[in-house]
Amino acid sequence: MSEPSKMELDRHFAWFEERLPPEPARFVRWLRKPSSRYVRIPLAIVLIVGGIFSFLPVLALWMLPLGLLLFAQDVPILQNALGAVARLHRAQVDRTSRRKKRAVTPSKRLLDSIFASVATHDVTQKPTPAINQGFHHN
Repeated sequence: MSEPSKMELDRHFAWFEERLPPEPARFVRWLRKPSSRYVRIPLAIVLIVGGIFSFLPVLALWMLPLGLLLFAQDVPILQNALGAVARLHRAQVDRTSRRKKRAVTPSKRLLDSIFASVATHDVTQKPTPAINQGFHHN
């Protein structure tokens, strides 16, 4: 196992774990330990097969890259290629999140203008009698 490839995979797993809720992140950390090898390899194979058959309703495409990353922990040949793919994916996710933070959609502009107009009106004012006349039936 080449040390730079292993370090790069470790960085990508750490980045991935930061985005997970605490319980799944703890499970992924446990899976990456050398002592979890006998669980990690079969789980990686199951995830890869599940990703291949993602057209079935219960399985999903996300299983394939996760299975490959877990499998790469134990198969040095995969580490360089998956490190490069993970680097590209991470860059794409970072670009997308930066773009979303900057973007102001028309619906957001509309909501902001509505909330701004509501905030400028005094909601404690009582309606005028002319408005109330239309609601009373005599």
